[in-house]
Amino acid sequence: MSNKELIHILNELSGLLLLKGENEFKARAYSNAADIIITNKLDVIQITKDGELNTIKGFGDALQSKISDYVSNGKMAYYENLKAEIPEGLIDISKISGLGPKKARSLYYDSNIISISDLMEICENGKLADIKGFGEKSAKAILEGIYRIKNAKGKFLQHIAYTDAEDFLKFIKPLESIEKAAVSGELIRWQEEITYILVVLTIKKDKSISELLDFLKLKYEIKQTVDYIEFINENGLKFKILVCESQDFTWLYHKHSCNLEYFNAFTEFASYQGFEIKNEGIFKNSVKIISDTEEKLYNNLSLQFVPVEIREEPQSLQFANTGQIPELIQASDMKGMLHCHSTWSDGKHSLRDMALATKELGFSYFAICDHSRSAFYANGLSIDRVLQQHEEINRLNQENLGIKILKGIESDILPDGSLDYPDDILAKFDIIVASVHNGFKMSKQEMTDRIIKAVSNPYTTILGHPTGRLILSRPGYELDIEAVIDSAKTFNKVIEINASPRRLDLNWKYAQLAKMKGVKLAINPDAHNTENLKQYIFGINQARKAWLTKNDVINTLSLYEFEKQIINKFK
Repeated sequence: MSNKELIHILNELSGLLLLKGENEFKARAYSNAADIIITNKLDVIQITKDGELNTIKGFGDALQSKISDYVSNGKMAYYENLKAEIPEGLIDISKISGLGPKKARSLYYDSNIISISDLMEICENGKLADIKGFGEKSAKAILEGIYRIKNAKGKFLQHIAYTDAEDFLKFIKPLESIEKAAVSGELIRWQEEITYILVVLTIKKDKSISELLDFLKLKYEIKQTVDYIEFINENGLKFKILVCESQDFTWLYHKHSCNLEYFNAFTEFASYQGFEIKNEGIFKNSVKIISDTEEKLYNNLSLQFVPVEIREEPQSLQFANTGQIPELIQASDMKGMLHCHSTWSDGKHSLRDMALATKELGFSYFAICDHSRSAFYANGLSIDRVLQQHEEINRLNQENLGIKILKGIESDILPDGSLDYPDDILAKFDIIVASVHNGFKMSKQEMTDRIIKAVSNPYTTILGHPTGRLILSRPGYELDIEAVIDSAKTFNKVIEINASPRRLDLNWKYAQLAKMKGVKLAINPDAHNTENLKQYIFGINQARKAWLTKNDVINTLSLYEFEKQIINKFK
């Protein structure tokens, strides 16, 4: 029983009710409750135990009763009964991109499509197009969605893996037998898709591994291999625990922090320096070289330290050998938070709350970039509402909140490449993030021309989430991204690294290309609530993988320099 599990149950309930055919308002009440818990960081378990559940705004009697049942009994009867009532095949089908609950129900009950395999078969043989409500295009899109689900199986987004890894380290922290424990592997290199969490740990000399094993067995079904203790956590994420001797900790932590290509180059370089590499470490004249830090490990090889994020390519070692690795951007370099949303469009918190939460994170300026008028589905701002929001921004800035609020907009890039307002309105904004939100099925040339036209617009400041991808759920649209980067250079525009773990767009390889071509970037959280503001750190990690320094990123500028170099340049 945990707040995390309760949030999962509430979100599941919302989806199950839609599949049952209940009205959307009733179903959304549960996902909205989950959002309230997340955004307000509520410990609902403790609040329920204290008898204060009725004090949470938005939690009605029916919801309170179900949550109380969960807290009292460790499970929610309503959820368990509903889950048993909805066929598993229907639940699986509903998760496919392009199929809402209504269409999923129709396929299951009206056409006897009771599994993803059934659906895949009728997509491939062309029969889905014969079913009312579907056509060749939708059949193709659904088939692509099925392939993505199969490809994404066993993979997780960074923020989920990061949270689960942190929770596990807290879980084992009370064990007296553990000397050191740290996460290595894919996660600390910030791979875009995480397949498992690797934890390297050591046991104190006077203790045995049995305490750890017994402790893990209380919660997980563990499997022991020659090298690892393995288990699957409650979210389905695989963990591998590597137990080693204290003197081997740094070596093994480093070894698993590298991808294979980089590590092979590292061992080859060490061999050239007269060192011998074995599974358990690095040796000189048959004497093991003990390094208690990674910095000392690199120093032993007369190499500049290579940050973990760039242990992807062997070329990093060539730069390290000549001391040419730059000081990569850090979270502390950031001064401005750009591209965020509020309740003016589809955000969860007010403009004031978003600005103050940004201030608490140490930022000095905040650019609100709510959706533009064409994004009707996201409560996009009409011209009148733009002017009203600007009046609120003026009032808030006059209050001296300790953070400057800038007037921004996330303007839809329309199908013809134009922005979403007339020039006299565009001229009123401090910054404009131009983004594609629809028309993804354009040809590669059409989409490239569309985006380049938007980049060439004198009012565009930043190109938002340039490729439109959603990791593990949607590929980007067809696009000549190098041509787009070249256009950003030509028109002196900025490209976004969207820090949302679902996007991470631009990816690190293209961000590296943008840097090489002299294009500036912005690291933006695309935050829709105060908690999402913290996701800018995932953009920092992405930027570090791309070898970016603070000089490559515009929102490391002070407010004065940002206004001078970015805002005034376009006005």
